Amino acid sequence: MRVIGLDHLVVNVKDMDAALEFYGNVLGLEVLRLDQFRRGQVGFVSVRVSDRSLIDLRPSPEKAGAAAGSSAGGANVDHFCLVLESTDMAALMDNLKARGITVAGPVSPRWGSAGNGPSFYLWDPEGNKIELKCYER
Repeated sequence: MRVIGLDHLVVNVKDMDAALEFYGNVLGLEVLRLDQFRRGQVGFVSVRVSDRSLIDLRPSPEKAGAAAGSSAGGANVDHFCLVLESTDMAALMDNLKARGITVAGPVSPRWGSAGNGPSFYLWDPEGNKIELKCYER
């Protein structure tokens, strides 16, 4: 496994309009997928930081009525995503499990800065959720 970049960071927001005003108008970042979000087709809005990284703005689980102890745990940052060189993601997930690392699958295509790519989640020793993703060439 070789990490080659930071793909995206997911930020929980209580007020999507205020977040869009800040990230889109104050910081001048391009807003992506807003129409799909408003139609209920996707669960978050993305803002482009660079051609290779995004910040995803996700409605706060508390606002959505999630129970205490949900995956976000009330934190503002849900997870961050690292991009890997092209690799067999299922084999990597199995290897990490064998090493005693907590992982969550299955490997599935998920949205990121370069479109959809296979990914899965794991947690660091402090309990921070990390998504590992690669983009097939």
